[in-house]
Amino acid sequence: MHRIVSQDDHGQALGLSGEVIRIELPRAHAPGSPIAFVLEHDGGSMELNGRTIDCTKKDATEGMFRIRVRLVNLRREQRLMLDQLLSSAPNTAPRTES
Repeated sequence: MHRIVSQDDHGQALGLSGEVIRIELPRAHAPGSPIAFVLEHDGGSMELNGRTIDCTKKDATEGMFRIRVRLVNLRREQRLMLDQLLSSAPNTAPRTES
């Protein structure tokens, strides 16, 4: 698991698709709002910035929110590292059949 720290909140990274990262935090974030967080991993940490795309409550009893964030100012090296780190992250998003 890759830990996310944002304004003293602690959560986890769920996955990455292009420039969109899925994270889970205990505090809701309004769509369009800027968000800054640190992704902590075994090799260190990485500061990331983005804009909230959407935010949904995971479970009424847990108090966690699943947030999709469009990353901004992402350097090529950061993108490559994120791809490597989050390719092994658990995919907890519901699957849809087409």
